[in-house]
Amino acid sequence: MATYSFILYTSKILADGSHPIMLRMYINKKRSYYGTRLSAMENEWDKKQERFINKKYRNKNDALERIRIDVSDILLHMRINKIPITKNSFEQKFKYQDKNADVFALFDKKIAQLNTAGKIGNMNAYKNSKAALKSFVNKKTLLFSDVTPSFLIEFETFMLGKGCKSGGLAAYLRSFRALFNFAIQQGFATRENYPFKNQCNSSGYDMAKLKVGYNPKAMSEADIEKFKNFSFSNKPELEDTFKIALFIYYARGINFADIAHLKWENIYSNRINYIRQKTHKSYSVKISDVLDSILDHFKGTDPIYVFPIFNDFHKTEIQKYNRLKKVRKDFNKKLQKIGESLEIEVELTSYVLRHSFATTLKRKGGSIALISEAMGHQNVEITNAYLKSFGDDEVDALDDLL
Repeated sequence: MATYSFILYTSKILADGSHPIMLRMYINKKRSYYGTRLSAMENEWDKKQERFINKKYRNKNDALERIRIDVSDILLHMRINKIPITKNSFEQKFKYQDKNADVFALFDKKIAQLNTAGKIGNMNAYKNSKAALKSFVNKKTLLFSDVTPSFLIEFETFMLGKGCKSGGLAAYLRSFRALFNFAIQQGFATRENYPFKNQCNSSGYDMAKLKVGYNPKAMSEADIEKFKNFSFSNKPELEDTFKIALFIYYARGINFADIAHLKWENIYSNRINYIRQKTHKSYSVKISDVLDSILDHFKGTDPIYVFPIFNDFHKTEIQKYNRLKKVRKDFNKKLQKIGESLEIEVELTSYVLRHSFATTLKRKGGSIALISEAMGHQNVEITNAYLKSFGDDEVDALDDLL
């Protein structure tokens, strides 16, 4: 024999003055309590109806109803299958006791999965999203049922008020949206309470307003020529940086992460053959005279890796991630010194070199589709974002046609 009810457990007072709502079970005349991760003030709780009084707590009442249905289904299943209803047998099936029903606990589970899979960049994105949400709610737990469009609007206001940029906020919310979808798959959240706008939920929180126009910078033709002719004779400490920068430019704007992972075994048949870290697609670049001279410069530096970024010490993905982050920062600092010495207008970074490669091809009549393939973009729209804004020198040239 088993009966149950929801009660406001007034014997316990939480930090905000509310009381936890508990599932009270009587199994074989023995009483047990189970947490629901919900709480209420005494004036918010209807003792007779066992629910929140105000309609504004609809999401919390929906959460209680889901628990009620779940408990009924568990008990019915056990009766039909003639499974003895005991405290232990019930607890094995009662999923609401699983800590993963909590947003932050599920974040931790996802972060652990990504760490095991070696997806360190994605793992850090989830970590940052969790930290941002925790700073907002300022409590240990957060129920998925508490995450509504209004909650997300308040979170947006809070983060922007702290000085967070729209791009950063969008990144936090993308990871949170992915976690919410994961929670639905795992049964810890429902599609009915999905807080983000989509085809089935036009009134959900709209992330489109957070999109920022991508405005990549590229060197002008004149600056590219100045850069190619940079003399490091008086600045030998910048030689490796300069040669790696040229490699990025001439190797079709190869990404810095792909340069770091490039091994000597990837160099054969007069081509540079590699798998892009971001998309996991294979690419092959013909070795030009310039690239050949750069490769010659770095021969003997390391028996495995082409460039002096990774070595035998960097074995785990987290070690490689941290090393890459440190070296790229140092590389960009030295690159900026080169740019300053040449009086190049844009601030040089590895991304600017990548953009400059794409823009140079476009200036010389290369097709968007070919440029997209060369850069390893997943679609042409990404390439269009790189190329939508050209240098002022091109626009100025139109005056000559007047």
